[in-house]
Amino acid sequence: MGVAAQAGEALAPHLSKLFPKLYRMSYDPSVAVQDAMSGIIKSLVEDVRPAVDKYYPQVMAECVSSISGRLWRNREAACSAAADALSGRPHELVAPHLETLWSLALRALDDIKETVRKAATTLARALASTTLRLVDPKLGKLDECASTAAVVFPIILERGITSSAKEVSAFSVGFLIKLVEAAGEKCRPHIPDVAVCMLEAMSAMESATINYIGLHSDKYGVDNEKLDAARAAANSSSPAHDALQLCVRYLDAESLAALVPRLTTLAGSGVGLPTRVGVARLVQNLAARHPQSVKPHAKTLCKAFISGADREPSAATRRSYYAAVASLARLMSPKATGRIVDDAVHMAGRDESGAARSAQLLRELSRSASDALSPHLPVILPLAFLFKHSAEADPSRPGKMRPTPIGSAFADVWDENTASAAASLRLYLKEITTRLVAALEASSYERKREGARAVATLAAEVKAAAAADGHAERLLKALAAAVPGRVYDGKQELLDALGALAAGVSTPLGKSESGAAVVKTAAETLVTAMKRGGGMWKEKAMAALGDLAAAAAEMPDGGARASLLAVCVPSLLAGAAGEADAEAAAADTAKAEERAGVVGGIG
Repeated sequence: MGVAAQAGEALAPHLSKLFPKLYRMSYDPSVAVQDAMSGIIKSLVEDVRPAVDKYYPQVMAECVSSISGRLWRNREAACSAAADALSGRPHELVAPHLETLWSLALRALDDIKETVRKAATTLARALASTTLRLVDPKLGKLDECASTAAVVFPIILERGITSSAKEVSAFSVGFLIKLVEAAGEKCRPHIPDVAVCMLEAMSAMESATINYIGLHSDKYGVDNEKLDAARAAANSSSPAHDALQLCVRYLDAESLAALVPRLTTLAGSGVGLPTRVGVARLVQNLAARHPQSVKPHAKTLCKAFISGADREPSAATRRSYYAAVASLARLMSPKATGRIVDDAVHMAGRDESGAARSAQLLRELSRSASDALSPHLPVILPLAFLFKHSAEADPSRPGKMRPTPIGSAFADVWDENTASAAASLRLYLKEITTRLVAALEASSYERKREGARAVATLAAEVKAAAAADGHAERLLKALAAAVPGRVYDGKQELLDALGALAAGVSTPLGKSESGAAVVKTAAETLVTAMKRGGGMWKEKAMAALGDLAAAAAEMPDGGARASLLAVCVPSLLAGAAGEADAEAAAADTAKAEERAGVVGGIG
């Protein structure tokens, strides 16, 4: 070292080549090498920091060369040396090396040697701290902040977050959140790239175990719908979600225009449930925070979400898509909203899957865009009233029915849009009647049963009001026409509805000849039904005919009353006599069997 001190003047012209290597080797993993190199440096320069500033390009070139070298000790030393050299340096010194250092640091984070990875973590943190300082408009010049952001954002998005190494991607996501927050408005040109990258990262960062369970749900007895709902809920607490929230804060009309086409692509072909749900939630946030900027793109986004939901197998994703459509509907014209409603109504009549999607869409619209939906209630409420009567056998209660998921969803639509069931039924009675008649005339047995249940509810809620303007006549004719023909499972519900409606409206309808004739036709239909079958079918027909006969006593027109009773009473008496004969025959049979048993015992 004494020799080096004496030869300081002679070595001065060569310090630009010598100092960078000595500086890097002063961070060697070996403590002995560190001490030796530090001693040499002290003998050559009075203060290390000014020397680093003087030879900064050469120092960084040495570090860059060593970080990408073959020797692990050189890579480790170079990472530590570069991290120390970044501390407190101004933009003009650091900026030329940022891109290279970030690329090498991200690669070194996945180094095969553990000590190198630790040193690379130190370098990455130093780079992050320096970048956040240089990109903050409050701490530097605006043009320098913009140039720093232009260099760092692409590297983090293209090489960091998309890295296959979990350590690299996790570090990049955390840093990106801080970067967007620090850059503020200077990140606007990069927001489309940041948002899309974060959305794609949501699926990439999801645990592989969850994906495996989802694919083998039958094997493990897992409810797929509940699992998807849990995955969607967990999505909102991810770091990527926090980054998207910052993007929403700094977004402007120009960056939104660039982002929308990429969002529509992700909505239709995004890979992974977290990504697709993230797209929907991002659009909801944008519609709430930047309504005027989103308004010109509302139709395009709505079309993408509705089309994507039509192909989406996951109920949780469809729910998120339809929630996004609802948030956009508030920004659209009544005509455009009407087209969405028309599509939902058409979808409901397509098949069971279409009915489920229609229910989800209309429910989200009712909850989030009720004002936009109010002009279209004459179309929506009749549909909801019919489908809320969709029911299935309840396994826990033999002989009882429970609403299907479709029925429950449409019941929510009905409840969200009505303050009083009876008042709404009277207000939209014409439209509801038309919808119920179409259901009773449908070829689907299930649709006929839903229509019958709805008619029974209508008769109980509005009673005589249903007779106004010929609505009850239309319903009675449709029910009477649906009763003949094959007796399928559940068809007795048509008899219940026919009896309930005819009994409820017989008095007001009996005031006119046409009305009395329709009620009489209903009675004749029930009489014919009694003769066609036995068991439960005959009992239901008798009960309905009995209700109608009881109501006939209140008809004001004596002739109509007598004519109706002439149809009902003989059949009721014959049915009662038949039941009595059947009971007597059963008693005689029981006695005969008893006597036979006694005689056999004696023998």
